[in-house]
Amino acid sequence: KQWYQRRVRGATLYAFISRANDFCDAGCVRKTARYFKALFSATHDEATCPVIGLYCGGCQDNADGFIATGEPAVPCCTQDALDSISESIYELIADYSNIATSIEADLKAAVEASGVSTEEYEAMKEVATEQLGCIEETYDTLSESDCA
Repeated sequence: KQWYQRRVRGATLYAFISRANDFCDAGCVRKTARYFKALFSATHDEATCPVIGLYCGGCQDNADGFIATGEPAVPCCTQDALDSISESIYELIADYSNIATSIEADLKAAVEASGVSTEEYEAMKEVATEQLGCIEETYDTLSESDCA
């Protein structure tokens, strides 16, 4: 089983590297940089998104609104790359979920040793989970939008 898992991970890594090379060869780096510069500029606003660390709410609304206008449209090569990255992340999470559980136990112990209560830790974890959920919603909006 371990041989098979290493082979699958190697194939996944090879496919990812191959797609990354295609991304660069297609001149997509510049297109992607321009698009994300515009997206980040539209997202950050002193009144509605003063701190990007709290993405849910104003920041998400600004980003999703920018994406919804379709001006500029996300480059298709960017969308393909994001889908590839997302797929790789989900595969890694599935492969290493038992390690993540162990890391969380160690993290929780370290945080509690520093004087943070279990309740405070769980509240921080809940906020982080909520923020990641909002980022994932924006990613879904981006990946489902029309590309050019």
